[in-house]
Amino acid sequence: MKQGSLQFWGEWFGRPYDNIHTIVDAAVIEDNSLAFTFDQREKLSVWDPKGLYFDKNVFRVKKASKILWQWYYYGNPPGDFHFIQYEDMGNNILVSAGKVETDFPKKRILDPAGHYAVEIH
Repeated sequence: MKQGSLQFWGEWFGRPYDNIHTIVDAAVIEDNSLAFTFDQREKLSVWDPKGLYFDKNVFRVKKASKILWQWYYYGNPPGDFHFIQYEDMGNNILVSAGKVETDFPKKRILDPAGHYAVEIH
């Protein structure tokens, strides 16, 4: 399966091509979502995925109602998870980010025009 840098609705996770992420496990969840586990124990959940395409050269999800990316700061002890959540609000994407334990995540709006929900480059 494709490995590389992650992009969510046109927004890079980290600097472009700075991180290499490799999917090691995937599962279909009952609530119409997909769950992916990556080689550094990162987690990607995709709700209501549409237009999923993957092979050794491509990994992309055209649309999704919600995406949740969880990771820990590299070099820190495992389990100190942070998250970025993207929710499709129709014309915009609501982005929330913070630590998993935080009650008040930072929020902002993202314009999804012309971008896939998830891509690995």
